[in-house]
Amino acid sequence: MPGPGSKKAKSKGGSRAPPPPLDLSGTLGPYSAANRICAALELPELKSRSALKQIHKDFDAVQRKLSSLHAAHASDDRVLEGLVVIWGKLCVDAKLRDLLIKHDLLEKLVPLLQKPACRYLVLRALAAMSSNSGKEARSKIAARATAPVLDVMCAAKEKDDQYLVDACMSMLSHCLEGHLDHQRLEKRSCSFPWARVIDAFLDVLADPHATVSAKAHAPNFLLHATQSLRVFFLDNPRALQFIVALLHSKALDTRTAALFSLMNLHYHVASNKISREVDPHKLMRARWPEHISAAMMSYGPTRCDVYQTLNSTLDFQKAMMKAAEDCDLVQLGTTLYGLIMSHERSIARGYFQDESGAVIRTRLPFTSFEDSLPHCAEALERLGPSHTIPVGNARVSAQDMADVLRIKSHMQRGRWDRARAVARSGLERNPNELYFYYALSIGEDDTAEEQVQYSRKGLARVKEGLRLPGARGSMLPINDSYVRLNMLMNSAERSLFLASSGVWDALNGEAPWERVAALLRIAYDDSKVYIRDAPPDSLNMHRLIVVFILMSFIWDGPSFSPNLRELKPQLDRLKIAEEISRLVYTPPEPIGQRLAFETIMEHHAAACQQWGVVVEQLASDAAQFPAAAAAPHIELPEEHDELFEWLAADAHHHHHKHDETFVSRWSDFHAELYRCSSCGSASAALRKCSRCGKARYCDQACQKKDWADGHKKLCQSSEI
Repeated sequence: MPGPGSKKAKSKGGSRAPPPPLDLSGTLGPYSAANRICAALELPELKSRSALKQIHKDFDAVQRKLSSLHAAHASDDRVLEGLVVIWGKLCVDAKLRDLLIKHDLLEKLVPLLQKPACRYLVLRALAAMSSNSGKEARSKIAARATAPVLDVMCAAKEKDDQYLVDACMSMLSHCLEGHLDHQRLEKRSCSFPWARVIDAFLDVLADPHATVSAKAHAPNFLLHATQSLRVFFLDNPRALQFIVALLHSKALDTRTAALFSLMNLHYHVASNKISREVDPHKLMRARWPEHISAAMMSYGPTRCDVYQTLNSTLDFQKAMMKAAEDCDLVQLGTTLYGLIMSHERSIARGYFQDESGAVIRTRLPFTSFEDSLPHCAEALERLGPSHTIPVGNARVSAQDMADVLRIKSHMQRGRWDRARAVARSGLERNPNELYFYYALSIGEDDTAEEQVQYSRKGLARVKEGLRLPGARGSMLPINDSYVRLNMLMNSAERSLFLASSGVWDALNGEAPWERVAALLRIAYDDSKVYIRDAPPDSLNMHRLIVVFILMSFIWDGPSFSPNLRELKPQLDRLKIAEEISRLVYTPPEPIGQRLAFETIMEHHAAACQQWGVVVEQLASDAAQFPAAAAAPHIELPEEHDELFEWLAADAHHHHHKHDETFVSRWSDFHAELYRCSSCGSASAALRKCSRCGKARYCDQACQKKDWADGHKKLCQSSEI
């Protein structure tokens, strides 16, 4: 027995207290039942933010009361309806939702899908839980509820209960994206019913009796799912055809999402390597088919890349032989500068060799041809900063020539950072050397923004009349100069890359949509000019034609016919460019944009036939019932240079990641909840930033992340 004054410790795992007597007779519906339950359990009436704050303060007690009532009335539909309404209202608050999920709320809700009286309310509660939740919560909801909801949806279709189908689509579309792992390629053998999900969504889209709301939920998931669900889409041509058909939508944002969805389809298998090597011996052995010879004759055979490459290779060899005799590194550097200005592949790899292939030692301080570049650069630099050398009818600073040689040396070895550093320094000294702009238009992915900027600046200088010094004349022709053409190429490809990395945030309203649209317009315009001016045997021609065709779908997609006759000239040129590439270069690499292009070509005709009417109807429905998150209409500047300036000016504009508040949609519950400034979750129990008093956070982790993401600058600015 316990000693005097002792009390027996209470067990934390003890049985629940029995629920109070409950009389729901006379209630008119689930909302009335919910109010009666709140009164019986002495809970605050769930109609305001202050009520949710009270629930936060005594959550454990509230949870026990609700669970006890659920257990005691497991067969009473009216009580269960009222409980579902209460849980749905509580789950509007993200922090309460997470706590309820930890206390097995899903295990209470999902079985109620079998009860016709509760089914719609459960779907609505699950949708509410998913729409205002993070990835982890949505993934848990999807894992537990997707298969049962699909069963309900299938039965509802058989009974033509479109109201219930609509509720199922709303719930699934909100939670399924949280269950996608874009960094992992799902296998066919995975246990989650992805194939059923895709088919169910497509069936709704194809059903002429489905509600506008149900159809509106389907495209967003399908467009986002291609990256991780590649195998399921490849197994389902109908799904791919639907996405291809969206390229004909009247809505620019829909066409954009469709294109990048097709690029994401191949994300995990696409190559990121592009071969830029050219074998002169292979060029010399080439035997051109008649149709390729005709294309090259039409362009001008001496302007074509093959001729230019072979000619510059011969000139380079002559220059090296002469240097081996006279050891004049200044003269060699001057010659190499002229060759670099005239042709991209002007500096050959190799050594001084005899007929047997053995390396020959000369009086020059190098044996490798590539090593001539830094040695010649040093010789030119020793002439002094004010020394100029005639190149054709122009005079060029010896320092500029030395910088060009160093840049070329770094680029030949893939040292992009060093090449860009030399170019940046040279540009500060002389903004009239086009090669510096060109060098700054090349680099790795992390400098893509700067590459586009310098491509556009260099092209603007060309438009102003700036030219390249020529080795044999006063100035090289600029239209077919590789420096100009490659700046166009880099601008187009890097703009497309930047657009791809920001498109989903923009379409979700979390980044400026105007920026993505401007980048896509630059990619369209610059690829168009490139394929107009570049020689047909350009190593890069097939890639730029593909970029132009993809961008054409974004900007002109609604006007294209099912047989794509509008693109026939570009498709014919692409066949020639691909044939040339296979003959003398390397076969086109399976990069993401090419694989997306091939998918479009494979499915386009069937897509138009099967989904054309549906896509038109979706656009018509969207025009009648515009979504709040739809991309805004924008007007881009007509002039290309103005477009770039507008883009650059917009780049530093602050864009809010989330609306600051979230308004509940549960009938009589109109609470306006603040959102976390970091993750966007809405709750009545957020903590304020103690300094500015404006930012709000779920917890310390969210606050630290937002501080690092930029709130530090805003909080410490004079505006607050």
